[in-house]
Amino acid sequence: MIEFEGEFYRDDRLFVLYVARCYLAPPDKGMAHSTIFHKEPYSAPSPGVQDLWCVVTYRNTERYPLYRLDHFHSKRLAEGYLQHTEPFTPLVSLGGKSIEPAPSSEEWASRKKKQGWKDYDYRLIYPPGGSHPRETISMKADAVNIFLES
Repeated sequence: MIEFEGEFYRDDRLFVLYVARCYLAPPDKGMAHSTIFHKEPYSAPSPGVQDLWCVVTYRNTERYPLYRLDHFHSKRLAEGYLQHTEPFTPLVSLGGKSIEPAPSSEEWASRKKKQGWKDYDYRLIYPPGGSHPRETISMKADAVNIFLES
């Protein structure tokens, strides 16, 4: 763990990004609810619920608190967003700033491997056992980001 501004980080990165399948329920009373599946969804979405992919940005601290959630209509779009965005991750060693100029996604992947940085793993924060690992996130409906095919 690395201390930075009173928080303990798992490694030099302030954030980790994660691609997952998710369901987005229609807004209710100004709130939207998104369920992030850490394995395949256990059932089809209910009527009116969108079956999407998401990129989840977690703070890279002990309990991985959610920082941001972006929804996509395809896995390809979500993975493309992650590959484009991840090299801009702020680093503790740079005082919370990103590398400039930002490395390519290939250079970033090489850096991750060389540094031994691990990807997000939900199993590190949830007790073993159980089935259908998932998180449900509630947010203001006007804060929901959905990226469409262009």
